[in-house]
Amino acid sequence: MSLKLIEALDRIRDGVPVIYSDVDAIWRQDPIAQILTLDVDFAFQPASFPQSTKQAWGFSVCTGFFFMRPCAAVETLLHAAVERFDGSDQRTINEVLLSDFDVDWAERPAGWRRCSLEGGWTAPILGECRKTGLRLAALPHS
Repeated sequence: MSLKLIEALDRIRDGVPVIYSDVDAIWRQDPIAQILTLDVDFAFQPASFPQSTKQAWGFSVCTGFFFMRPCAAVETLLHAAVERFDGSDQRTINEVLLSDFDVDWAERPAGWRRCSLEGGWTAPILGECRKTGLRLAALPHS
């Protein structure tokens, strides 16, 4: 059971936006204002685990920092992740997105490595699910 995913799902069902940040996430600047200007349902810090998602997209979703707007597509994603939870919320949400959501990304960064500022990007990388319309943003990492 992932309390993080269950609580996020409960808030989304209540119509409340969710921001989650691990205590060890370092904000070089306040990301909230920028996130709120994005026309997306799910914005997240990029990562490189699990490897399957990193290979497919050039990055993966980090569940150590994310923002979710209440909408049916986010509820569908969270419900699937809660149902298929395998002990790692990050691995689970990435595997659900990769296998069930058919995300089309505007670009795929080449050569980016986890926690590396070199090869990072300075603007969000946007994506959209062809099945549900879920709009995503991999936040800048530079």
